[in-house]
Amino acid sequence: EDAARYSFLLGTPLIAAAALLEVPQLAGQSMTVWLYVLLGIVVAGVAAFLSTKFLLKYFETGRLYPFAYYCWAVGLLALFLLLVLHV
Repeated sequence: EDAARYSFLLGTPLIAAAALLEVPQLAGQSMTVWLYVLLGIVVAGVAAFLSTKFLLKYFETGRLYPFAYYCWAVGLLALFLLLVLHV
């Protein structure tokens, strides 16, 4: 559990630093672009928090079956979108 928590915490500053490297490209953009960026940051942060909490819960119980089902479902959806809808 400690190793999983440590790895998630270690990744956070690296992701933030990578995002900061992209900020100069936004210079001179309209307020709408900045609002979309801010919305994306908030949504990504909430999703990361919830998924980390979800995974740590299942690391504690030792069962990752729900995560495996999720991976299969997303994988099948991606294959469907790619092969049938050509997205």
